[in-house]
Amino acid sequence: VGDTIVTDFRRFDWRWARELPRQMGWGDLTSNMLFVGMAGHVTPAHFDEQQNLLAQLHGRKRVVLWRPRDWACLYPFPVGHPNDRQSQVDFRSEPSVNAARWPRFAEAAPLECVLHPGDVLYIPQFYWHHVENLDDECVSVNFWYIDTEVPGGSRPPLPLGEGHNVAL
Repeated sequence: VGDTIVTDFRRFDWRWARELPRQMGWGDLTSNMLFVGMAGHVTPAHFDEQQNLLAQLHGRKRVVLWRPRDWACLYPFPVGHPNDRQSQVDFRSEPSVNAARWPRFAEAAPLECVLHPGDVLYIPQFYWHHVENLDDECVSVNFWYIDTEVPGGSRPPLPLGEGHNVAL
């Protein structure tokens, strides 16, 4: 690791990453990850089973979100499949191709935003998200937290039922 990144890491204000989760009633930080990529790099649509904060540090990033109620419209791979928690829909395909192969995808109601340096996006657990770098030298960092509000700390059954969607 170079001196510059170590210096930047030490100057980072970590207070918000510790205080916000406490205010929200979440548990401990379980992991975080630094993402560095070029324009056009895509993280395919998927969901995380923990609360997620995505902080944009450099460049811009497009994020498309879907609520858990859109589960069936995103055609997830089966649980246990190597790509489980990911959508089978090919977002690079022409809309007509997706309409023919994934007809319910048109019923999904996405939310879209563009993150700029200094922005932090909260991605609730079980919300689907598709992420694309818009600029070269795009850098972001994720923070994942256990949600202490999950009864008994257990994982809800997948796919989520309507009761889970209401609770989220």
